[in-house]
Amino acid sequence: MFFNTNDPGCGDAVRRRLRWVVNTATAFCMLFLAVDAQAAPVIVDDFENPTPMAFGFGHPVTPDPNPFAPPAAPSNGAGGMRTFVVEWVSAGADIPLLNSAGIGEGTVLINTAGSPAVEVTFSYPSLAINDLTDGGLNDMFLIPFVFIEGGTLGTTSIEITAKTSGGDVGVYTDDIFESPGSPLDYFAPFDEFVGIDPSDFSDIDMLTIIINKDGLSGNLDMQIDDPIVTTRVASAPEPASIVLVFMGLGAGLTLRRRRRLRPCPI
Repeated sequence: MFFNTNDPGCGDAVRRRLRWVVNTATAFCMLFLAVDAQAAPVIVDDFENPTPMAFGFGHPVTPDPNPFAPPAAPSNGAGGMRTFVVEWVSAGADIPLLNSAGIGEGTVLINTAGSPAVEVTFSYPSLAINDLTDGGLNDMFLIPFVFIEGGTLGTTSIEITAKTSGGDVGVYTDDIFESPGSPLDYFAPFDEFVGIDPSDFSDIDMLTIIINKDGLSGNLDMQIDDPIVTTRVASAPEPASIVLVFMGLGAGLTLRRRRRLRPCPI
């Protein structure tokens, strides 16, 4: 059958059908674009460039006269050059021992023994990429731990300090709940930094990450096997939004079935 486009009624029917098709396609496109829309992660440090490894040493006094501080190495990311320091910050009752520590081939590994506590610091004094938001989209840091375990509290403190190129300083503090036997993706949202706004992360000049600050959780064991990045949770539509979309599509189908368009003459 061919539509007689010279007939007014037939033309209206065709236009209604076309409008329905266009509206339906638009709704589906908007839905799937919303599900897929997310920013690209900005790598701060991929830990691929190795540092010398430390095995079996410690210092029975604090402050530590000789912290483990290998030479600075490229982060291969926004962090630029990275300095890495492992420092005894409490003597405890036992002789402190750093079983192993180091960075290389995408891995950070810290393993300690005894009751003394260590503080681990990653410093990025001059970022190679100042915009950590990927054009205003990313809104949090992600630190992917393979495991993390402190000594006494069940939590390990973290402090992140970010300084803008204009000199404003923001500080984030929290406690990481231990995950000794399973991976843990730890998120630090930009809007929880005190001293700067989330928008300031488009112009960050310096960054410092301290794990187990002041050794409050006792000895520390941890491993990171993937890059530290900035990211954003996928902006998928809320369930209510999805329901509304499909309700609209269902209503359109119902109306279409109820309309009895007169047949177009051939």
